[in-house]
Amino acid sequence: MIKVRLLVLIMFVGILSSSWVGAEEEKGVDELQAELNLSQIKLKRISDQKDALSKEYNACVIERDKNAENIKQLTISINQKEDEKAKIQQDAKKEIDGIKKQLADAMDEGINLQAQLKEKMQVVKDKNAEIGTLNTRLSSEKEQSAIQQKDLQAQQGKLQKEIDGLTATLKEKENTIVKVEGQMTTIGNQLKEISATLEKYKTDEVQTAALKENLNKEKDAVQQSSIEMAKIKAESTALNNQLTERLNQLMKGIVPEEIKKEQNQKQLDYAKRLNSMKLKEINAYTIMELERYVANYLGSENSDEIQFAVGQLYEDGKKYNEAAAVYAKLICIWTTGTFVSKAKGKIRDMEKAKKITKKFSQKLLSLSCEGESRKREEKWFNYIKQLFTIVNTSLYPYIDHELDEFLRCYPIVFDAYQVKVQNLLRMKNQEYLAIATYVKTIQLYPNQPQIAQVYFEIGRIFDTIKDYQNAVSFYQDGVAKFPDNTNAPKYLLESARIWANKLKNANKAIKSYETIIAAYPKSEQSPVALFELGRLFEQLKRYEQVIEAYNRIVKEYPQSSIAPLVLITIGECYEKISDYEQAANSYSQLYQQYPKDSRTPEMLYRAGQLQEDNLNSLDKAIEIYQLILKNFADNSYAKKAEGRIKKLTK
Repeated sequence: MIKVRLLVLIMFVGILSSSWVGAEEEKGVDELQAELNLSQIKLKRISDQKDALSKEYNACVIERDKNAENIKQLTISINQKEDEKAKIQQDAKKEIDGIKKQLADAMDEGINLQAQLKEKMQVVKDKNAEIGTLNTRLSSEKEQSAIQQKDLQAQQGKLQKEIDGLTATLKEKENTIVKVEGQMTTIGNQLKEISATLEKYKTDEVQTAALKENLNKEKDAVQQSSIEMAKIKAESTALNNQLTERLNQLMKGIVPEEIKKEQNQKQLDYAKRLNSMKLKEINAYTIMELERYVANYLGSENSDEIQFAVGQLYEDGKKYNEAAAVYAKLICIWTTGTFVSKAKGKIRDMEKAKKITKKFSQKLLSLSCEGESRKREEKWFNYIKQLFTIVNTSLYPYIDHELDEFLRCYPIVFDAYQVKVQNLLRMKNQEYLAIATYVKTIQLYPNQPQIAQVYFEIGRIFDTIKDYQNAVSFYQDGVAKFPDNTNAPKYLLESARIWANKLKNANKAIKSYETIIAAYPKSEQSPVALFELGRLFEQLKRYEQVIEAYNRIVKEYPQSSIAPLVLITIGECYEKISDYEQAANSYSQLYQQYPKDSRTPEMLYRAGQLQEDNLNSLDKAIEIYQLILKNFADNSYAKKAEGRIKKLTK
């Protein structure tokens, strides 16, 4: 291509030269000189083009050589790739042969596994047979339990017979009292007759003395009868009190101490026997039964032994964190004794074996129940509260189980319900169960001062799970039942926000905001409620009500951080209803009340524009512009104000 261009240039030069020679003969000297100069210029340009083309040609040659070298390198690389390909094919063939061998081995292993599977199936059959045996044992245990129940019923019948006997004895005593009272009445009548006789025979001293003697004897007899009657009454009262106490105990479900001891021993024997069987298949059931014994008989002298056995069962099931927690409970509640020392050793052993972390072990061993004077049930709850603060996610279900057992035995401990809810809320997807626990708390403690916060917490949980209707319901119920609670305006504001933003019910939102403003004017939520009420009115394009609400903020809460903003909004609302004079006044008021606010220069400039464009008051506009120049010289609106002044004063 470059050669062709060079040939064309040479031919062009030749043609120009021949043209020039032919024309030379016909033209004058001056003309020829001018053409010569022009031709020389053209020749120079052509020469320059020639040099440029030559350089381009040389560059192309260099690039050609470079491409040739690259082609050579690519050829070498392709040959190398071919060699690598052949090697890879060879390696792949070897690998395929190896896989075939492994497949054959795997088939042999599969045959062996089938044989093992048959053996396992046989083991499963044997296990099923063992389970059947266990079921039989369990049935037997149930029968024994039924027998125990019958024994208890028989003892209750025996007690009833005793009560019936006491009732009969009481009736006999009452009949005796009636008889004695009859005798006393008879004696009284006799005394009256004797007195009449004495009056009749006063004159006869001998008879009188005899009669006196008889009278004294009768008096002694009457006194003796009174003493016996008092004893009978005392015995009757004691029997009556004893009978009443027994009846009250039975009505309240209180089992007499001797029966309680007997039941305790039977339950203890059952727990020990069940634990001694060491059946992995019912490990969880055994743990449940032993924990139930500890909870029911916390004050028993054997409860620490059973608690220790529970920890061992958790260890057998490889639930080491739970086992450590159970041992810590033993240490915390019983504080001294053989099993306390063993429990501490168990925790340290699990730490050494790295079954629990060192940090968790140290925290468990540092749990304290604050002295030994506390009751065991108090120590139990104190243990739960401390454990709540140190465990990780894996032990949340264990704490929930502990709280359920504690509340089953002591259902009137208000704080236990609070801890249970907090534990449920940090577990996954347990919000509704937390709400149910809170609702139960409300039913048990309707007049407790803390119940107000329970209402609000239920509302907050419903709000979190986006059940807004129930959230509003509990917020408002809490405020209605406890209007003097310090958090009442806070949650009433939350209720208003849900009505406005989530449920899109403007009327109920407005009512809630107005309730806060009217009922809690001194609360920190009151100016916020006014602001949000105004914003809601603005969305509804009810600008007069926006102005009314926001003017209250400026008047009643001038130090509020939102006051400058609401003044600007008041001005904008006046503009929307075409009251430009009030709009300008609002913008000017911002300068008067909040001169240091960053938006003041802009709003003053807007006031000047309104005076100029809408109110045709040029003097006031100039006055406002000059105010901007004087007080905000470094602000961008000062330059704009200066421009307006120049235009208006021309």
